[in-house]
Amino acid sequence: MAVGTIEGHLAFFVRTGELDILDLMPKEKVNMIIKEVQQMEGTATAPIKEKLGDQYSYADIRAVMNYLQWMHEAGIEI
Repeated sequence: MAVGTIEGHLAFFVRTGELDILDLMPKEKVNMIIKEVQQMEGTATAPIKEKLGDQYSYADIRAVMNYLQWMHEAGIEI
């Protein structure tokens, strides 16, 4: 499998609540991405990636966005 395929599967399982985001990355990294997602108020990953820099991947950002969606649908506040 390609790396992108695996990243997509991991993001999917985060989205369904079957995989804890903290199993993929440190809490500090998750919190930084959440902060930027909330400030940008959008679903585009490119502006968030540009703001965060090379220490954060598109896969990281997509996984956290899926995590936020799961939390929203589960009625869990951040």
